Amino acid sequence: MTAVKSLPHAKPIRAVICLVLGAVLWPAETVEAQARRGGRPTVAAEVVAGSLARSTGELSFRIAVEVPAGHHGYIDKGDDGFLIPFSFSFPDLEETGVVEMTSAPRGVRDNKVRAQVLRGRGDFAFRFVPAPPPAADATAGLRYQICNDLTGICYPPMLLRIHVATGSGSR
Repeated sequence: MTAVKSLPHAKPIRAVICLVLGAVLWPAETVEAQARRGGRPTVAAEVVAGSLARSTGELSFRIAVEVPAGHHGYIDKGDDGFLIPFSFSFPDLEETGVVEMTSAPRGVRDNKVRAQVLRGRGDFAFRFVPAPPPAADATAGLRYQICNDLTGICYPPMLLRIHVATGSGSR
């Protein structure tokens, strides 16, 4: 049997290969562990205090959306039209009138994902015509998908319910 001699440069090459593989695999292990421990990060949303206003025949207000640090959500569908942007529904109010989004945060262009994205907080403004009765409370639905800025991993779409008290505010 012939003895195999170790080449002097073999150990450094193995070390480099291990470091490269470790760097490539590390983010996947971190995300997997995070998902097992506490679940995935979520968006927070609420009606902006003092934004509810009634005028003759219409009701308007703003909803603040907060994307967790290190993540982004989509303002638009992206250059290829396949992304899931923030979208709102008002099933309790859509039966009795027209719902219009009057403004949305501009966000920032992210060339890596080829879309306008929201990081941090942004306000969405709405107008309902005709205005619902003051005693009518409603629920808004916010559908969204967020992605991790570091790993690029996107979480499955979520639906968040937001309570909208239509009874206060005046113009």
